[in-house]
Amino acid sequence: MPFEKGKEKTGGRKQGSINKKTIEWEQLGEAIQNEHTERFNKILNNLPDDKFSDKYLQILEYFKPKQQRTEIKGELDSTIHVTIK
Repeated sequence: MPFEKGKEKTGGRKQGSINKKTIEWEQLGEAIQNEHTERFNKILNNLPDDKFSDKYLQILEYFKPKQQRTEIKGELDSTIHVTIK
């Protein structure tokens, strides 16, 4: 039967409801965050500085995704003068 405009939706999930996979991922994230933080911090603290930085930045990507790189094209105007007082 084709879609009829103005007809109410019947069946399926309600709008805004969360599916089971999303709920499971959220629960896993909470477990990692709450139960394993202390152990993970101990491991990080025992790494040499260069490896610590590398691992820290890798983990950070899961919480703060990388910004898309942008490129600005054009020529600079050489008539701009800056005076510092």
